[in-house]
Amino acid sequence: MTGERFIESLHVFDLLKVRATWGKAGNQEIGQLGWYDYIPLVSIGGNYPIGSPNAGLTGAKSNPASADRTWETIENRNIGIDVAVLRSRLSFSFDYFNKINDDMLVAIAVPATYGGTPPSSNQGKLVTRGFETTLTWKDRINDFRYSIALQLSDSKNKLVELRNSDSYSEGLNRTREGYSMYSYFGYEYAGIIRTQKELDEYKKLQNVPARIGIGDVMYKDLDGDGKLTAFGDQTKGLSGDMKYLGNLIPRYTFSSNINLGWKNFDLGVFLQGVGKRNIQYGGNIATPNTFFWPSLAYYYNKTWSPERPDAPYPRYIPGNMGYDDLKNYNYRTSSLVMQNVAYLRFKVITLGYDIPAAVAARIKMKSARVYLSGQDLFTISKGTLGNNFDPEDGFRNEGTYPFSKVYSVGLNVKF
Repeated sequence: MTGERFIESLHVFDLLKVRATWGKAGNQEIGQLGWYDYIPLVSIGGNYPIGSPNAGLTGAKSNPASADRTWETIENRNIGIDVAVLRSRLSFSFDYFNKINDDMLVAIAVPATYGGTPPSSNQGKLVTRGFETTLTWKDRINDFRYSIALQLSDSKNKLVELRNSDSYSEGLNRTREGYSMYSYFGYEYAGIIRTQKELDEYKKLQNVPARIGIGDVMYKDLDGDGKLTAFGDQTKGLSGDMKYLGNLIPRYTFSSNINLGWKNFDLGVFLQGVGKRNIQYGGNIATPNTFFWPSLAYYYNKTWSPERPDAPYPRYIPGNMGYDDLKNYNYRTSSLVMQNVAYLRFKVITLGYDIPAAVAARIKMKSARVYLSGQDLFTISKGTLGNNFDPEDGFRNEGTYPFSKVYSVGLNVKF
């Protein structure tokens, strides 16, 4: 638009561009669509009671094919704007996008007596909305030059339609209608039992462990039926006591590029982070109660005891010692064990020096630059159990690779 006369007459914009795009295409890159799913398969294994008098047969069509299944359809809508002012020293870019996955291939619910694995079906619709924005300022003052770029993006998806299936379970769920992909469902933490009076009152609730005692966890009876139930009695309008606890997908992803220079020296800093990401750690070191693994030092003095009545975690119960029912109850999926692994990381810091051209020419070089660089040097994070987990890593158990910092020294030479 900066080429238009009425924009030029304002003498404000060095760049002004408005963008809008739309596209629609089929998507075959999905795990639920196999190469030969159009062929029904016969399973040779097993022993199926078919015939009279129930003769055991070893062949059955356990993987039926779908005759009307197709690719899912992806529709993308995008609108954006690019702006540069003040002799292009200040620039700004913003994009808003809306992505619609229609006819998603998802697993369908079938009766337990079905006797096979049903084919995935085009019964889902996922809507993802979000934005990306960048703000940059660059300038030079005599021998000092600098630039600062800030980036922020966010997206949120919702499975608006999932026909013929509303099953979900405690913990991480890939799909549930009305919620984001990879959502957590669990119980609402109501505190730790600290007195005999609290214990007697809580034991009036049905479906709690018989051996529950002081120092164990309480959960809220959200539907008020006097029972601790996951799903409740739908015929009575009871929704159960599990609730949405967040999802695994990162929110508010941000980064910054900072470059400073003075004469032959330059300094570059790249930062990145995430504003919100809900996770639940699993495996043998996610709780302090495993018998054959050492607990993380993070849990020391944080479990309830008569000497620590205000500790944030329930009493210590060793695993594999006959009390696993209480151990599992205390650390089931709930708002107590959910963590927000928001973080800010200094991803790369580089300090460099360009050897003067006259000096480089004396040693038969066109140019030479020496630098010192560090990667992943500093991290400000939360929800990592005492920095024992890398918030950038995808692993949520002890299988995570040990986190490391990298230092390097280099020389770039051109002859």
